[in-house]
Amino acid sequence: GLSDSEWTLEHLARDVGGVDALMSLDESALPDEGFDWSGIPEDIRPAVEAMLEQCDGCADALFDVEHRTAMRRFLARAARTDPKVFARKGSPVRGAAAVAWAITTGNQTAGVWSAEMTARDLLAHFGVTGSVSDRAGTLMRAAGIPTGRATSSVELGDPGLLVSARRRSLMQSRDKTLAEG
Repeated sequence: GLSDSEWTLEHLARDVGGVDALMSLDESALPDEGFDWSGIPEDIRPAVEAMLEQCDGCADALFDVEHRTAMRRFLARAARTDPKVFARKGSPVRGAAAVAWAITTGNQTAGVWSAEMTARDLLAHFGVTGSVSDRAGTLMRAAGIPTGRATSSVELGDPGLLVSARRRSLMQSRDKTLAEG
């Protein structure tokens, strides 16, 4: 079986897509990045545009440039990889709330016990009530992020979707675990 420290490292690695990624993490801020429209089909652009506008508004009002970039990357990846998810008649506001929920939960900046913001407060920004975890799950699968693990946490599995504070926290946990060995 795995030792405690090996188990902890495996667990941490799921947030960044593997042990190699965990070992090579850095804590530089995500850049201020425009939305990448390449490979996104013409017919879903209005739906994606509507969600993008809402996501940007949320990041600007409640978070920062890093969160905005992470949301843009996540949204673009989902739209590029599984466009049919955006062809459905879903509310773009609810969709944007689901993107924001996935990114902030995965970064532990909202909706987790250690965060200052609750999921309810986040969703209130969008005027959305209830849970968006189903919609978030659909979008995560569209973006190629594994879901359905028996945890309530969101594991984004990609350092490019993690803000610097989250990566720093993972690095601290990693280093503490390695020191305990």
